[in-house]
Amino acid sequence: MTIYFCENCGQRVLEADIESGTARAIDETHAHCPNCRANRYSRSARSIGAMRSTGRLPRMSSGKAVPGRRPTAALPTNVNDLSGNGHEPAKSSNRQRTMLFVGAAVIVVCVAGAVLLISNESTPPVTTKKKTRKKTAPSPTLPPHQTPSQTTTATQASGKTEVYDPRAWTANSILAAAKKYSEEHPDDAWGYRDKLKSLTDGYRGTPAAEKAKMIMEKLVIPRDENLADDTAWNDAVDLFKIISPKHDALEGKCRLQNGVFKTERSRRGWFRANVPYAPPKEYDVKLRFKRLQGNECIVLGLANQNRPFCFMAAGWKNTKAGFENIKNVRIPDNPRALTRASVLATGVEYELIVQVRNSALRAYLNGRHLVSVNVLPNDLSESPSWKFPYTGNLGLGLGHIGPYEFYELRLRPVTGEGKAIDRSAGATAK
Repeated sequence: MTIYFCENCGQRVLEADIESGTARAIDETHAHCPNCRANRYSRSARSIGAMRSTGRLPRMSSGKAVPGRRPTAALPTNVNDLSGNGHEPAKSSNRQRTMLFVGAAVIVVCVAGAVLLISNESTPPVTTKKKTRKKTAPSPTLPPHQTPSQTTTATQASGKTEVYDPRAWTANSILAAAKKYSEEHPDDAWGYRDKLKSLTDGYRGTPAAEKAKMIMEKLVIPRDENLADDTAWNDAVDLFKIISPKHDALEGKCRLQNGVFKTERSRRGWFRANVPYAPPKEYDVKLRFKRLQGNECIVLGLANQNRPFCFMAAGWKNTKAGFENIKNVRIPDNPRALTRASVLATGVEYELIVQVRNSALRAYLNGRHLVSVNVLPNDLSESPSWKFPYTGNLGLGLGHIGPYEFYELRLRPVTGEGKAIDRSAGATAK
């Protein structure tokens, strides 16, 4: 026994209806019930009758009318009997489920809205305070003579007027650091003086620079016992008076302006000047100078009993100081040479004193021993990088970058007498 259900209305279809032809089987389980089949064929019969009455039946390409679909089972002959029974097909179960879901959703939404409305009515209203913005007075306009780096602000607590000056604040911090260094290194008075001198030169006009200047005037700096006192230099030879920037500059340019000997580097980056003076057997040389830029060396050409050599400070990128050549050995290979992280500071004024003795060479920087070596004159030779035109005279040289300013160059005889070289007489040239 096979059970069929109508494909349109979902009702069960009896096998007897299918066998009698009032119902039509579609597959093993689906069929068209008598009601749905009657409605279907009634619509087809009416449309066919209307098309025949108007003469609009579809025709084939040969001009003959297209034959209608032949029924698979016997149908009632009266079309009106098929369509006029008044029976309506049953509604689909899927449509019923959809309506149920929609109705349930509407009920849930209504209940949720009612609950929300009740809760809002029970909660007291929250009052929000409006924030009022305080009106601030506009910032005062700076007068034309006042720069942005020095703005005036009034303090309500003290009623005083403070001037914001970054330059003065920086100077105060440098002065505080210098005082702290003096407390931590009480024996290094020269180091304390160097820091104060750098402050007075770099921050002139600030209150901290004036304080540093007053401290330097009262500062007592012990000098090395091997150095002559200041009165011993009263009769020293002023070598700047015999130097001619026009005739004695070998490389680079120089000029003597207001007692200050100023140099400029050449295209190669070097400066060399001849000092036309033949020193005595033993002597001291004092040189006061300041490096304005860079970190390169300063060279002082010397001679010991007609044996040329030189002293160099801040060579090899400001890390070495010493005498060369000694037994044909340059400063980097000389164990008696000085090696530091920084020999000279740019912008700081220094006083260099070199002592040339018969069997010893010594150098002092700002009153402190820098480097010394015991050597005989025959062990000295000229540096290959720093040559000066006359045998046995003095010279002045600078390394790369520069420039330098020289404030004093004096020679104090110790043993024997020196003399200026007459350029027109044709001194012994190398």
